Amino acid sequence: MNDSIIHFYTDQPASSQSFLPVGQKWIALPKLSGERESVISPELLRLFFGDRPLWGSQAPTTMRHAKSDRHLLIVDYAETSQFALMTDGLKQGIKMPDGLVCLALQGDRHRGQRQRAWMALRGNLHLTAHYRMDCPVRSVEGVISMVPAVAAALAIDAVTPPAARPAIKWVNDVLMDGQKVSGGLTGTHVQGDTIESALFGIGVNVAAAPDLEAGTALLPAGSLAPYGVDLAYTTHTLIRQITCQVQRLLTGNTQNVYQEYRRYAGFIGRIVQIWPETEGSMMATQPSCEGRVLDVLPDLSLRLDSCSDPVRSGRMTFVD
Repeated sequence: MNDSIIHFYTDQPASSQSFLPVGQKWIALPKLSGERESVISPELLRLFFGDRPLWGSQAPTTMRHAKSDRHLLIVDYAETSQFALMTDGLKQGIKMPDGLVCLALQGDRHRGQRQRAWMALRGNLHLTAHYRMDCPVRSVEGVISMVPAVAAALAIDAVTPPAARPAIKWVNDVLMDGQKVSGGLTGTHVQGDTIESALFGIGVNVAAAPDLEAGTALLPAGSLAPYGVDLAYTTHTLIRQITCQVQRLLTGNTQNVYQEYRRYAGFIGRIVQIWPETEGSMMATQPSCEGRVLDVLPDLSLRLDSCSDPVRSGRMTFVD
């Protein structure tokens, strides 16, 4: 029987109530008590919440095979991305529990891939999850970077009608009807030949499509708003999917993660252009190659009919 607990924290209980199980209430943190106190450190709470008053709640997890307590931090307004904060926290030596998830309900001045600016709009999903890995780099190399896209595609598939099938665009974007509705980041903390921990940052446009920085967008932004998707339900579904993919990695089932990536890959068989990675507009550069995608390999490289060697990096646009 699963007796693990999920610990919830927030600085704004009114905007975070929907993330709690039905019947659960927020309690001012100094008054939070019980047999299962959280092991989360004050330093970690200050990293995300500063000195703002906090509320907490606890409930049994619904996650299968959970071996330890889980922690969900819900920040009402984030001045910087949770991915950046977790990265800095790990560099500072702040200990983070396995399965820690931080959710930002709104924010600005955030940065994604190649320092591209983006805004966290209220009603959309913006989270970063931390997992202990303690596994050889070679055992998950390449496949670990598939986790955000696979988890997002599976979660979106689960909360939208069957006909509204998501598609992955290389490397970690998820599309609906040709519009980008999700993107992801992967970061690892490596010591020697071992990945000690991993960070997965995922954004999903649940309620609205954000305005993208001019010249950096490869596709128009879309959202799940036409499908009437619930933010809290989508969040918990996504967390379960991330945890499932990480568990697959840790039990040696990397092939399953790779096959899920291929199953949702909307670029296989299409003619594409691959552009050099840039921080600004692509208009100042030229595509490095163009051709029909034959396959994506387990190391996330592409096989194109026009290239003798696999394509290992770049930004993809569709030609056909």
